[in-house]
Amino acid sequence: GSSQSVVGNYNLPSEGTDYTDIIEAIRSSGAKAVFVDLPPETAQRFLEQAIELKMTHILYLGDRSWNDEDFL
Repeated sequence: GSSQSVVGNYNLPSEGTDYTDIIEAIRSSGAKAVFVDLPPETAQRFLEQAIELKMTHILYLGDRSWNDEDFL
């Protein structure tokens, strides 16, 4: 019930390439930040689609594996 709570938990298959449904669910949730627990290669595909779908107003957080020069 709190507006500051977790609004969803979504599972993205690491071998997937189309994340439109998940991105739209995140949009509908009203989330202001999303923790994306994916390896850099998969996260890159997800974030590229999020940008294409104009979801750039959300803070996307990752784990330490994102601290990679190629990914950054």
